[in-house]
Amino acid sequence: MLEIVTENLVDRIDAVYCAAGSWQGGSIASDDLLSTSRNMWKVNVEPSIMAAQLALRLQAKLLVLTSAKAILHGTPDMVGYGMAKQAVVHLAKSLAADTKCPRTVCVLPEVIDTPANRAAMPGADTSRWTGLPVLAQYYWGLIDAADVPSGSLITAVTRDGQTAFNPVAM
Repeated sequence: MLEIVTENLVDRIDAVYCAAGSWQGGSIASDDLLSTSRNMWKVNVEPSIMAAQLALRLQAKLLVLTSAKAILHGTPDMVGYGMAKQAVVHLAKSLAADTKCPRTVCVLPEVIDTPANRAAMPGADTSRWTGLPVLAQYYWGLIDAADVPSGSLITAVTRDGQTAFNPVAM
């Protein structure tokens, strides 16, 4: 399928962006941790793999993947989610180490302001959530951001409606 889609697009696409993902909680003691972990892999890691393959086949200059700031620490109440989002970071780092792959950057937001998150967390302080337009603008700007090397991990932290993007060493 990717061959058909990419056949006429090679050298015409500058970047591929993957912001797909979802959240599910669950500790190591959760009876459904295995199924939760499988689901988190399916909705967080598999789209990132597909985006990476698409970027490679299209010979894109840039691939941006989306993980989560939560992976910078343990995630005891969301083990499956943490493992899946850490796998996205591992994928980004692996692609960055492969000279055949495009420049790859991984953004780690805290909470993305989406309709699904608003429905799941009514009454939450959304002034700390990063809006999709803010992420889209930042992702777009990465095309020409030569100061952001392949393999970079960038946190997206929003406070009072203002978002800061900062590199992370891992």
